[in-house]
Amino acid sequence: MVNILLWELFKRLVKPSNLTAALKRMSQGQLEKLISEAKSEQDVRDLAATMNEMGENPAFNTWHHTISSNVYGITYDSDRKILYVAFNSKEGGGPGDVYSYHDVSEATFYSFLYSPSKGQFVWVYLRGGRLGGSAKDAGKSRGTVGGGNRLVPQYRYQKEPGMNFGDAL
Repeated sequence: MVNILLWELFKRLVKPSNLTAALKRMSQGQLEKLISEAKSEQDVRDLAATMNEMGENPAFNTWHHTISSNVYGITYDSDRKILYVAFNSKEGGGPGDVYSYHDVSEATFYSFLYSPSKGQFVWVYLRGGRLGGSAKDAGKSRGTVGGGNRLVPQYRYQKEPGMNFGDAL
């Protein structure tokens, strides 16, 4: 159940046109679930600020902070079709490693940006894992290829050691 106070705060902070745009992309229930997963009022303020910054079309080549226990933020290079994902640091409290995912469509970027679970989106849709499976098994073969148990990465990806959250593309 969504925290009514957080939902009301969110609706007051987000510009009406941006809220309408978000509700077109996801149901109110999905948006409420996203807000209910926020850890604090500041998380809700960050989400509202991000949505106001993005408006109808989220800016490409701009880092977007996310509310997630796994993903710190994302950006999309529309010219090269590369999605960059900054994961939360292992120490907590900030961004950690950045990975790039290649040949990603704009639609996939939007789906990721508005998905209620960023970590699940990474492991299931970007890295080819499955729900209920271990993240460390994503992209690895299990069972026979013909049996349909093979996990194949959806996109080629690599760690970007020289890149940090907030860096210009």
